[in-house]
Amino acid sequence: MAFNNLNESYNPIELEGGKMLYGRYKSNGGILTMRAYRAVITAEEQSSLSDFSTPTIVQTEKMAKTADITLDDTTIKIYGILRTRVKDIPGVMEAERGVINKLCDQRIFAETLLLRGYSKDSDEYKRFVQTHLYILAQ
Repeated sequence: MAFNNLNESYNPIELEGGKMLYGRYKSNGGILTMRAYRAVITAEEQSSLSDFSTPTIVQTEKMAKTADITLDDTTIKIYGILRTRVKDIPGVMEAERGVINKLCDQRIFAETLLLRGYSKDSDEYKRFVQTHLYILAQ
């Protein structure tokens, strides 16, 4: 499945050497450094959906459903990596791990949407944040 506002061939590392998309990610409020951004995307590419627990997948699906967001495997894997595996990813600095580990699940999902290429102005992102307004305080 592809997102409405993304090209099906979306690849955040290969497209423009990762720099343009990373800049867009940061301008939308993304919290990861470029090194961590690339590490998370690489970890997603090297994982499969079966690497994640059923509760993680179900949780991702429920959060997306609250904002009427259509999920694909890539989004589920990125959320799963940030939620459960960020400590194991080379390239993610200890300080970033600490920040991510302190975020609530909904804030991690919002970060996942940014990593996936959504902008803060996209309808999907806005619906999700409006459904979970308390994440803005994090």
